[in-house]
Amino acid sequence: MLSRTDWELKKELPAAVVEVAKRIAGSENIEAIEAALRKIADSGDSWVSRVARELASDQRELQSIINGMKHGLKPRDESIEEVVYWIKKGNDIRSSGT
Repeated sequence: MLSRTDWELKKELPAAVVEVAKRIAGSENIEAIEAALRKIADSGDSWVSRVARELASDQRELQSIINGMKHGLKPRDESIEEVVYWIKKGNDIRSSGT
C-alpha cells in the first residue's frame, strides 16, 4: 500500500473530495456542496465516503477547505480521478447487491 504525506491526507485529498462534490452540485453554494457530500458519503465504504461524511457534518472544516481552494489549494488531477473511481466503485457494488 502506498503511504501518503500529511499534506495529502489533511489537505489535498479532502480538497479532491470537495472538488468532486462541487462538480456534482454544479454550484459553489456551501449547502449544495454539503448535499453532494452526503450523496458521496452514501456511495460506499471507502476513504472517499468517510471523508465526505466528515466534511458534510463539519461545516467549519468544509469552509476551511473551500477557503483554501479559493486561495490556491488545488488537488492534482490524479487525486480527483481517484475520488471519482471510488464513488463509481461504491455505486457499482451497491447496484449489484454485493
